Amino acid sequence: MQLDQFISESLNQIFRGISNAKKEAKELGFQVNPWIVVGRSDPSGLLIDRETKTPVQIVEFDVAVTTAESDQSKGGAGIFIASLAIGAQRQASETNMVVSRIKFSVPISLPRASDSTDN
Repeated sequence: MQLDQFISESLNQIFRGISNAKKEAKELGFQVNPWIVVGRSDPSGLLIDRETKTPVQIVEFDVAVTTAESDQSKGGAGIFIASLAIGAQRQASETNMVVSRIKFSVPISLPRASDSTDN
């Protein structure tokens, strides 16, 4: 996979993930990527959700993306979750693997205690 394809596909998957998270978060009273203002009176530069006036948390992701190609089948780039196979048959094949890392952050704001439906 070429670098431009890797970047494009990685960003598109991040966009889809954030979009899905925004829809689900709204139902639960959370906000993903809220409109942020920087706290002026706080020397730490606290981020505040402009709409709800609640602190914004930054969720950081560090994802390993693996590209694998074997002599048995041609593979593509993707994010793979490792799993264990018990009693699996062993096959002899040559595999080339490349691991890349993607780091990104997503700001979220949590609902205020009085706004929670879980009281």
